[in-house]
Amino acid sequence: MGPEARATSHYPAGHPEGFADLFLGLFEAVYRSVREGKMPPKPAFPTFADGLRGLLIEDAVLRSHSSQQWADVAAQ
Repeated sequence: MGPEARATSHYPAGHPEGFADLFLGLFEAVYRSVREGKMPPKPAFPTFADGLRGLLIEDAVLRSHSSQQWADVAAQ
């Protein structure tokens, strides 16, 4: 990396740099949606429904562990 680029780089090249960019892109997409006042047809960010689905899966995992049997994931 040249001296000019090094002066403005906050993260080392590679994974750490891309990891930070992930969050910058995520928040930019969320804020754009909020600013426009509508949800895009295919959002580029997780929705509340996605979060609920993740929690339902986590609940099934915990129930499965407790009973030592497979547990169904509850319907949304």
